Amino acid sequence: MSGDLSKVLVPVDGSPQAERAVKHAIEMRKLSQVRELHLLNVQPPLSGDVATFVDKPTRDDYHRDEAEKALEGARKLLKAAGAPFVEHISVGQPAPTIIAFAKKLGCGQIVMGTHGLGAALRLVLGSVAQEVVRESEAAVTVVK
Repeated sequence: MSGDLSKVLVPVDGSPQAERAVKHAIEMRKLSQVRELHLLNVQPPLSGDVATFVDKPTRDDYHRDEAEKALEGARKLLKAAGAPFVEHISVGQPAPTIIAFAKKLGCGQIVMGTHGLGAALRLVLGSVAQEVVRESEAAVTVVK
């Protein structure tokens, strides 16, 4: 395990599961377990076809707009709790991006929601949470 355990990264995608992870991080903060809280929204890259015909500033605006929507619920929860936080937006594959951000920021913990995929579907699709748990050097708490 590496990183500072009092620095926590919470990946959010606007889902109820992500908001439950934010609530869990808020509770951790109340117990003085969290000194620094980071929110991360990872936007999927646009397909090559779209990227070919849409200029980079337009793609960046699109990703930023989508990330703002995804961060809105988490932002409201944290502000209501009086919990300071830092927001980050990135474009890429979710699990590797989450892992890289935790490492870059020195976060010793990642708190994330799970979408509760069934076993059969998880075998076909994989799971972001499952990959983060398997590959991250940081401690990972998965909130169902």
